[in-house]
Amino acid sequence: MSTGLTIVLFIAAVVITAGFLVLLLTIIPAINQLRFLMKDLEKTSEEVRELTINLNELTYKISDKTESVGEILESSKKTLRIVSNSLGFINKNILKKSSSFIALIPAIKFGWNLINKHKGGK
Repeated sequence: MSTGLTIVLFIAAVVITAGFLVLLLTIIPAINQLRFLMKDLEKTSEEVRELTINLNELTYKISDKTESVGEILESSKKTLRIVSNSLGFINKNILKKSSSFIALIPAIKFGWNLINKHKGGK
């Protein structure tokens, strides 16, 4: 083999070796970062599973509460209808028919106060 060819092969081998060394020096930290990323991803996945379970439990609790709220609303509507009907009955039958007597209440109170004052009360 000639000296020139040996030098060229040696330089090519040095360049290839240097390139391989640079490649290794850049790949090893990248592999480390990838390993850390996988650990973090595993932790995050675990947390997501726990949060999903908690969310499902919360959803069940909320659905139970909303059903009871619906029952309470229906009961409240029924109670309001009954109260409304009762007040309508009181207004129509008692207050309207006795409105002439109710108008006399302030006059009776005024007279009563005069009598008490005249007797020496308060």
